[in-house]
Amino acid sequence: MKPKTFPDSLSEKMTALKQEGYLTDFRFNKGKLSSYDGHRSYTPDQIKLIDTFRFEGESNPADSAILYAIECKPTGEKGLVATSYGAQADEDADEFFKAV
Repeated sequence: MKPKTFPDSLSEKMTALKQEGYLTDFRFNKGKLSSYDGHRSYTPDQIKLIDTFRFEGESNPADSAILYAIECKPTGEKGLVATSYGAQADEDADEFFKAV
């Protein structure tokens, strides 16, 4: 799935998606996607990728990010994952989402 590029900011898009029910913020931890509270974690086969959004830093290429809107298959929990791309790319995130 090719990410869509948006002129609005990452934070604006995250706020809009949270209003649509994407309430959980996720992070990568030891090859799994985990809720920030650490109570739930998921493997790539447990994740459904709903959409991706790419944001390009106008003044600083290090500000480039990809936002993933996901749904967790076992629970139906919906949430967001933001990662860097380009020179600052998170290799764990890249490998995880390739496996999704």
